Amino acid sequence: MHRDDKTDDFVSYRTEANRITATPNLSLLAQPSESEAFSKSVDRALSDWLSGGLADANSSDASVIEPSSGVLEIDLHLVSRINSMGLNSLISVQTLARHAGVRLELSGVCTEVREVFRITRLERMFEIVPSDVNAGLQPA
Repeated sequence: MHRDDKTDDFVSYRTEANRITATPNLSLLAQPSESEAFSKSVDRALSDWLSGGLADANSSDASVIEPSSGVLEIDLHLVSRINSMGLNSLISVQTLARHAGVRLELSGVCTEVREVFRITRLERMFEIVPSDVNAGLQPA
């Protein structure tokens, strides 16, 4: 039902129908260079996906995704800790998704990371979905 479409040093991607799943290949989303690279990588992949550059493996064509029906899922199952730099990168990705007209979902959020979202009150800003909604993508 899905395929790995792209992997770079920071993020692995999977697409299916109207959804792209990005999985950071980092256990700590905290360093400035990693956070910035993560945001830029997701921005490039989101642009490619919306323009048909990252096509669904089962799709007969690389048609352009209708933004209002698209979902960008950030699977955080490999992220065990996050600090303000990591939070800022997720806020940047949320802004990118909003401007692109797609919904952002966070999945695979561990207890420690979820607590940071609760303390900073950012849990209100993000849609956090249960881990079992979509199976996590294992890095290559």
